[in-house]
Amino acid sequence: MFKENKYQNTELEALQLERKEQDWQKNYGSKTDDYIAKIDQLLAEGTNEKRMQIKEMFMNQEFFEHYKQVDLFAIIYIVMIIYKLEDNAKILPTILDQVNTVEELRDYMFQLKMILYRLDFDIDQDTEEEFLRFLKVHMVSPVQLEIMMNTSVMRPLPLALKLEKIFEKHNLDNYLYFILEFINRNWQGNYRIISKMADICRAAGRPEQSIIFLNALPKIPSSYRAQKGMLFQVQQLLWKVMYQETDAEKETVLTLKNENVSDDMWQFLIEHVNVSEKEYYLGIVNRLLEYKFVEKTEITLKAALKIAPGDELILCLLAELAINEGEVERAEEYLSLIVEPGELTVKFQKLCERLKEKNGDE
Repeated sequence: MFKENKYQNTELEALQLERKEQDWQKNYGSKTDDYIAKIDQLLAEGTNEKRMQIKEMFMNQEFFEHYKQVDLFAIIYIVMIIYKLEDNAKILPTILDQVNTVEELRDYMFQLKMILYRLDFDIDQDTEEEFLRFLKVHMVSPVQLEIMMNTSVMRPLPLALKLEKIFEKHNLDNYLYFILEFINRNWQGNYRIISKMADICRAAGRPEQSIIFLNALPKIPSSYRAQKGMLFQVQQLLWKVMYQETDAEKETVLTLKNENVSDDMWQFLIEHVNVSEKEYYLGIVNRLLEYKFVEKTEITLKAALKIAPGDELILCLLAELAINEGEVERAEEYLSLIVEPGELTVKFQKLCERLKEKNGDE
């Protein structure tokens, strides 16, 4: 009986979906070709007035609501958002200066999307040159890049960092400042990015803006200034962990090992991490323990404890570190701070008791 009802419900849902699709085709789908022909005509005329008619059509939510599931109309919608922003910013040429038909518009967007995809995943060796040619030939505005990064790119943060390197290498200053702003706006807190923006503003004769960026950075101790490159490198990795980039914790710990980063520098960086979730710190702790970074593990756990005072797991991990160092009393002190003791607490309390008895016998 249950299976029969299940099949009946499934069949009913399928019939409802089919009826809904038929109604859409009758009322709206049948008109798509007419709309495309109209847009082709407006694009071909190419005046600002005709382009505004396309914009008004797609910015009308009542109209677009009926066509948002049509891929071509979704592309046109994104293009009109780009055009609106470019027009407001007085950017010339605009994206609509690149095309004369809807089909050309679709091809243009597809080309840019696929170039960014190949660039992101390092698919072809010559993709960087292809990307630079596309920028130059079509005079692609930062507005276009930003909308594409927000709507069509699978991994916007890694790609943004890659674009930063490309723009800097080829002295494309306008694009460079755009991508730095894009990164800072969407993934705040990268010391290197903020410092670079400050340097660019200062060199461009904008000292007030430069000071604003510098004030967003913590005061770096003078003892680390000679190691600023390393400090920025490790901080960027902690920043990547914050935004849950793949393997960022592992990359962080490997850098600590390979670059022989001091415990003092690690403490400075951890103290200035602006994250309020204990899971962030515990994820790093797991990697630190793998590589036996005892001091750095303790520093990180104490930072986590400020976020979650009285947390059983954090305090038990601190107790375990103390026990491993032979400091049973300090371990008991950590355990006494646990707000809601559980089985893990009892386990470590018993371990401490056994160790004290053993030490007493000796």
